[in-house]
Order: sequence, then structure tokens, then C-alpha cells
Amino acid sequence: MNTQQFKQYFKNQRGNYISSSLDMVNQAFLNKGFQKKGRDYFFNNPTEYVMQMRDALWTEYKLLEKHFNAEMAKVLVEHSNINQLLKILSDPRLTNVNKVKGIVSRFTENFDQHLYDLNLSNTQSRRSRAGKEFEYAIYKLLIHSKILCDDQGILGNERFQAVGLGKLVDFAIPGVKEYKLEKHKCALVSMKTTLRERWAEVPEELNRTGAQSMYLLTLDDSISKNKINTIYNHNVHLVVPDSEKDLKYADNPKVYGLSSFMSELDNIIRYWSRKKANYLGQGFYKDKIEMYQYRIERTSIHSEISIYREFITYFEKKITEIN
Repeated sequence: MNTQQFKQYFKNQRGNYISSSLDMVNQAFLNKGFQKKGRDYFFNNPTEYVMQMRDALWTEYKLLEKHFNAEMAKVLVEHSNINQLLKILSDPRLTNVNKVKGIVSRFTENFDQHLYDLNLSNTQSRRSRAGKEFEYAIYKLLIHSKILCDDQGILGNERFQAVGLGKLVDFAIPGVKEYKLEKHKCALVSMKTTLRERWAEVPEELNRTGAQSMYLLTLDDSISKNKINTIYNHNVHLVVPDSEKDLKYADNPKVYGLSSFMSELDNIIRYWSRKKANYLGQGFYKDKIEMYQYRIERTSIHSEISIYREFITYFEKKITEIN
């Protein structure tokens, strides 16, 4: 098996051993018992929730990746020169330890590029998955805090593109319909697990859309003062876990903690809840109902289904208020 064949093989096999990001987030959410928590827990303890989810996801991913690597190594063994390995095993001059050393050495010599490609693919997969898992975990935080939102990860990008929003906007709060009506009374949220790469695209996206500001959520624990100032000067509000805010940025108003961020979003939701039903119109609420019915069909988590139904009931009631 040459390197190109092996690359294609482990690419095709990865999904058989490692669950999708959404499936892993759902399972971690259930395993930690978060489906039993009420709105107050999520709204008042966002950092605790995020950190527990991050740790659970990383622990599970490492186990799955370890198993995946072992299975891929078995495939390489099957394509080894067995006679070479048997020759080492049958050499009476070698101790058992030296036989093992010889086999491992010959294996790595024969498949050094294969193993390098596998490790590189693992690294790239980790980076890609980290962002997706962060997004899905935050989505659950918002929904279970009863904060309405549109998200590209689940709804797709068509709704966002229709109002001029690009792929860097992960969430629109309360939604893209509201954003189209009153941009300054909505929140756009982007997420980067670290700010080492591509963070500058966020202010570029902000300038392109013409929005007033954007929130940038990150788990990065080493953000320079210059970077904070640059981000702030582009009207991007940096949001970090409360533990990071308290430890490193307690006196820096340019950095939000997650709790303050949640309070800002709650104020936005309250603003829109005071809108007269006639102002938003029947079409607006029907679209919302359809969207949350779509979400019900795509989740098996009972706490989410219950919240979606609660939202739908609210929108149906608003329709009855229209003259």
C-alpha cells in the first residue's frame, strides 16, 4: 500500500471510528447530565458548562483517535514484509527485547511517510473539529438559556447569505430576520477556539456587512494586549470564559466575560419580545415556527425538543395577536 492509497484509506475510514462533531457534542451533553439542568443553570454558569463540555469532548476524542490510530497501524502491518519480520523473530542471536526493537524499527522505516501523513491528518482534523464542537456547545448554551438564535452550523448558510452575512458569522441573535429589520438591535457572533490564526478575518467580515459590531468568542488563554486593542478598535467585542476574565482582564473593559455576554444577549431578547406582533407580521412568525420545527426533526435531545416547542407555542400566540 503506497502513501496515496493509505491517505485515501484512512480518510475514508476516519468516520467509522470517530463520531461527527455534532454527535460527540450531543453525547457529551447527555453524559454530563446537562439535559436535566434548567435555564437558570446555563444562564448563570456559562463558563462551568463550556469548560466541562470542552474537557469531556477532548477526553472522548483522544480515546477514539487512539483506537483509530491502532486500527490504521494494523492495516500497515498487514501490508508489511512479513518475511522480514519473521526473520527478526527467528534470529537466535537476538534477545526478546532486541527482537521487539528490530520489528518496531523496521516497521517505522518502511512506513515513516505513512505514519507522518496519518499524524498530520489527525492534527488537521483536531483543529477543524475543535471549532465545530465549540460552535455546537455554545449553541446548546444559548438555546438552553432560552436565547433565540439563528446558527449557520445547523440551519445552513442560505439564511445568512440572504441578508449579506458571510460564513464567519456563526450566530445571529435573535435571528437574521431581525437583523434585516434592525441591525443595531441584534448580535452577530463569531467563534475562534484560538486567536493565533485567521482572527483578523472577523473585523474584515464586520466591515463588509456594515454591521455596527460583532462578538468574538474564544477559549484562547494567551491574548496579547496589542491584539485586544486591535480587535476592540474594529468594534469587535472579545468574549472569554469568566475564569480568564477574572484572572487576566478584570480591569479591562475591552474584554467581556461569558456571563456579561449572556446578559447582553438576554437584553436583546427582551427588546424583541416587547415588539408588537403587527410590526413583525404573520410571515415573520410563521418562518420562526417552520425553523424550530426543522430543528425538532434534527435532534433527539428531549430538553431541546421541549424548548423548541415552547418557542413555537410563543410564536403561535403572537400570530393570534395580529389584528
